[in-house]
Amino acid sequence: MNFLKRIWNKLTSKLRPTKNEKVVGVCDRCEADIIDGYPALCFHDDDNSMFLCEPCVEEVRKEFIKQDYAD
Repeated sequence: MNFLKRIWNKLTSKLRPTKNEKVVGVCDRCEADIIDGYPALCFHDDDNSMFLCEPCVEEVRKEFIKQDYAD
């Protein structure tokens, strides 16, 4: 069980900010924290901002390609 906890913590450590890192937003698709300096997309409006983390950007890309080829 300790092995699984260590592996889980190692794999998810990039999703949690350290004390020196600042959370700049939350992914609108998976609700993961967007940490300053991590790869992500942010779409700004006059009033709102929309964030997408890197894994969600890849998923949206794959869905778009799949849909584009289906049409």
